[in-house]
Amino acid sequence: MYNRSYSGHEYVNDLLVGHPGRFRSTFRMSAETFIRLRDLIVSRELIRDTRNITATEQLAIFLRVVTHSASASARDTAEFLQHSLETVSRYFNTLLNAMFSVVDEFLKLPDENTSSSIANFKV
Repeated sequence: MYNRSYSGHEYVNDLLVGHPGRFRSTFRMSAETFIRLRDLIVSRELIRDTRNITATEQLAIFLRVVTHSASASARDTAEFLQHSLETVSRYFNTLLNAMFSVVDEFLKLPDENTSSSIANFKV
């Protein structure tokens, strides 16, 4: 079924070295940010290359689904990256867990003062 002449890995690599706007449009971040995020979660041993799919493709699966949620279903992502639905589902869940492991370093919830100042904000 997935018999395109080039693999998802080749497609993602083409995006990484291609026009920056293409990459940003596809994954909603710069190629540099994507590489830094991939390297972080690989260095923490949250993901790794496997025999059939690279860490880069795994992150691409996750970001494709998350950043295009209204238009890119798991089926669309499977076609886009030339992997089965089972593979897309497995690595989406793996990356979701990896993101939960690092979220506290990158997401700061507002403190009480911020919340009250927002609540009292008048237009």
